[in-house]
Amino acid sequence: MSISKFERGKYIKGWLMDKALSMTGQPDAVDRFAELYNLIDEIDTAGNPNTDHCANHPSYLDALKSWQAASRAEAERLVRSRSL
Repeated sequence: MSISKFERGKYIKGWLMDKALSMTGQPDAVDRFAELYNLIDEIDTAGNPNTDHCANHPSYLDALKSWQAASRAEAERLVRSRSL
């Protein structure tokens, strides 16, 4: 996995879409889906928020934390594979 800005954006937007789709069948699913779908629209290609609303939204912050953990894990995996 490339740890580029494009990959970061794909990961964050994909994480949010997965979260939106996982809410299917819940009572407020339509409203939550619309909220997360609109949030995805507020994120640029590199995964950076374009609005203060997006930058402070709990779901965006969760997606960002998930990306940071995933990129750290990938970097550690690469270091281990090179030391073999």
